[in-house]
Amino acid sequence: MNLDDLQSGPNVLYKYRTLSGEGSTWVRQTIVENEIYFSSPSRFNDPFDCKVFMSFGGSSRTWKKHFMALLKKNRPDLNRQQRQAEAHRIANDEKAHRNPEALGRMIADVQRRVDDIGIFSLCARNDDILMWSYYAQNHEGLCLGFFRSGMFSGALPVEYSHTFPRVDYLKDTPERQMEAHCLTKAAAWQHEKEWRLFDIECGPGCRQYPPELLGEIILGSRMSQERRDDILSWAQHHQPTPKLFEALLSDDAYGIKLREL
Repeated sequence: MNLDDLQSGPNVLYKYRTLSGEGSTWVRQTIVENEIYFSSPSRFNDPFDCKVFMSFGGSSRTWKKHFMALLKKNRPDLNRQQRQAEAHRIANDEKAHRNPEALGRMIADVQRRVDDIGIFSLCARNDDILMWSYYAQNHEGLCLGFFRSGMFSGALPVEYSHTFPRVDYLKDTPERQMEAHCLTKAAAWQHEKEWRLFDIECGPGCRQYPPELLGEIILGSRMSQERRDDILSWAQHHQPTPKLFEALLSDDAYGIKLREL
């Protein structure tokens, strides 16, 4: 994680939302009830997103120490001598760290822990044409801007790569493993300039945010008048009232400009 990215990052992070189907209910909850939803990585649309890829280096001695630590945590009924004997058996006799089935179980265990994390995805830009098309219902939806302070100050930028992150099961700490898996995406997504807010303790679900952190509401360029009226009404119930903008198509380039209402 590059510290410069955090220090020079945007002051406002954006969430593009659709108003189609249940989307309208979620948007109202966000604006009126100050609720946001943290998703499980297992529900993301990219099958590579937050997928666990690991290498399993290390000597038998190193793995024996690892198994000793696991046994101490999970088998409190064993004394030290028994743990040593069992760790030796697993590392030297079963060679679990070289067994494809055993390694598969280790990966599955890490994947379960990753999928139990709650993630709220945001974007550094409010004028990305593709984001408006993909996530805001072909520009009929809206974009919400949250100040990167308070609870949103914990958001971290996603890194983009053509190759999987290099993660070692033994050498890398659990924190480093989670960061690599959850903050690395395929380079094809780079235009999204995504930031992510995590809830490791509580996992997926709804969370309250301080109302003063919602700073902007941007109406899509194709939003219907009925939807505009709904959003403007909901905004009046949010205190302090966020700034209101509408997105307009640029007159001389393929782009979006904003006009304050």
